Amino acid sequence: VRYRRNTDIGLIEGSVQGTRLQKFDVTSPNPAGGDPIITHAVGTSTGGTTPATARATYPRWKGLASLRWSNDDWAVMWRGRYIGSTKDGAAPALPTTPVKGDRVKAVTYQDLQLEKAFEKVRANVTVGVNNVFDTQPPLSYANAPINFDIYTYDVMGRYYYVRFGKSF
Repeated sequence: VRYRRNTDIGLIEGSVQGTRLQKFDVTSPNPAGGDPIITHAVGTSTGGTTPATARATYPRWKGLASLRWSNDDWAVMWRGRYIGSTKDGAAPALPTTPVKGDRVKAVTYQDLQLEKAFEKVRANVTVGVNNVFDTQPPLSYANAPINFDIYTYDVMGRYYYVRFGKSF
């Protein structure tokens, strides 16, 4: 869903996107012979049982939302990135496990950026910060020994950037 409106204070734009993973099945040969092994991976963090699912996370829900304001040469944007919870396929059922209830927690990352346009020279400068609150990846026993999925989550933590753009 996208929204865009010109106002007295500038252009306001909003966007919300969501994705639901309905089905993700992996079929592998059975090493003991017989019927193949089918792994139903949606909503799980697997423990590396097959090359196709090794240390991977398949959240049922992912989302992205953004809000942007711009006026003349200035623009400010906020973005939120959501990754839903999953069942940890390798979490032991122990009272001391940090992955409570065998669930890998949902996580939301927040990003901000500020942009200044220089119309006369057809250029712009953007400064921003991704993962503003330095949100750490959720724990997962399926991803031992590092304990989180480096392919799904923001593992760098908070980081800053500067970008320069020029049109010719």
